[in-house]
Amino acid sequence: MKITATTLLLMCFCAKVWSQKLPNVQQVSLRAPANVKIDGKAVEWGNKLQAYNTATDVSYTIANDNETLYLIIQAADKYNINKIVNGGIKLNIQKNGSKTDAGSPSIQFPYMEKGARVSFLQRLDLTGKSKDEQNQMLDSVMQANNRKLKEKVKYIYVTGIPGVDSVLSIYNDQGIRVAHAFDVEKVYTAEIAISLKKLGLDIADVKKFAYHITINGGANKYSMGISFGPVTNDDGTANEEFSKQLNRLVEINAATTDFWGEYTVTK
Repeated sequence: MKITATTLLLMCFCAKVWSQKLPNVQQVSLRAPANVKIDGKAVEWGNKLQAYNTATDVSYTIANDNETLYLIIQAADKYNINKIVNGGIKLNIQKNGSKTDAGSPSIQFPYMEKGARVSFLQRLDLTGKSKDEQNQMLDSVMQANNRKLKEKVKYIYVTGIPGVDSVLSIYNDQGIRVAHAFDVEKVYTAEIAISLKKLGLDIADVKKFAYHITINGGANKYSMGISFGPVTNDDGTANEEFSKQLNRLVEINAATTDFWGEYTVTK
């Protein structure tokens, strides 16, 4: 792929001011909103999540009500979104509080059949367009991307929960609900809701547990397989150093990333 250094700098600039103000890992337990819906939207969460994790480049909130544990994750970087959808978010709950996945139940969403991949419309030239035209184009892209999610992502992958099949339909009666969607700003939101009973947790038990959130990358069968050839400056001369930096960025972005946190079910 031939591309100029200036264009790449613009493409790679994706830091969000709001995310920089959040802690790296959620610091508090939180009751879920009374009107919570699993629909891939963060409206009932006030469109503001509790933490922004730099290792995974996602914002997230973990919360509970009397019966359910909720995880909501948002990503804004297009490369990270592709990694998330194609590789999946995996949530492990370790009830004994230790930072090990051994024996812990896990839920992975999205989960696609082997070899399946999906890509999304992310770049959009709004130059010279009126506000109404811009809104119409953004809405069209959002709808197209959400259709792809609906068409391609149909499964959840579950381990360590007795009586629950490993590969589960996103529409199920096993106490596991999921949803994901893009908004008009091309921000991706994924939600996972799991019955506390399925996780061996109870609203009456206030013991702290550990959770492990993993964004699967190139280490699994969903490897992005992306690399860049020569990168040129605006005047057409080669920029070998920037080419190395870019491929390193892609390598990092394709890698599996993860983090641990602790949480206590709150009444």
